[in-house]
Amino acid sequence: MSPGKRWWIAGVAVLLLSAGAAFILSRAPATSSVVATHCLITSDNTCLRFPTVSGSNLLDEAFVLPADFEGDYGLVIMPFDEGQQMRAESWLAPAQEWAAQYPGLTYYNTAIFTDINPAVRLFIRGGMIVAIPDSALRRLTITLFLEDREAFLTALAIPDIEDMQIFLLKAGGEILWRGRGAYSPAQGTALDAVLHNLYAAG
Repeated sequence: MSPGKRWWIAGVAVLLLSAGAAFILSRAPATSSVVATHCLITSDNTCLRFPTVSGSNLLDEAFVLPADFEGDYGLVIMPFDEGQQMRAESWLAPAQEWAAQYPGLTYYNTAIFTDINPAVRLFIRGGMIVAIPDSALRRLTITLFLEDREAFLTALAIPDIEDMQIFLLKAGGEILWRGRGAYSPAQGTALDAVLHNLYAAG
């Protein structure tokens, strides 16, 4: 093969690789910074608020959280890996029942990832879309690819990612209740009591 032909083939290969990389970068979910916010100190000197992060749901709609959580209260189911994502489904049926019982309560499946390369982000999102065919659930499933996951965990006082986290948030991000792991009757009873008291108080 002549040197000129080799250069031509190499040039075409570079162009194809560049085009592929550009496609991945244009389609991959964006990463998010983490901005921890502060709130008023309560009577027992504790305060926990959801930090400001950005992501998108599986319908490719952009969210800035917690501002874009809808409703007066939001139940946030937060898995950290594929196994936890599967167990997160245990919370969906109770969440639907609570949302029907308590007007103004919404719920979200908010999957947390680190800042991984664009091709992997695109692959993960694609796999989740395939695994969740229901469009309503895709709308409620938000992926967050965090540039500083440790800052996010610290802001929410999450000691580890061995289990998914569940949070009940007031509009604006103040956390009113938290749970851990798959749904259990005990956690369901505890959360229902909190919701009952909130709505009874008006």
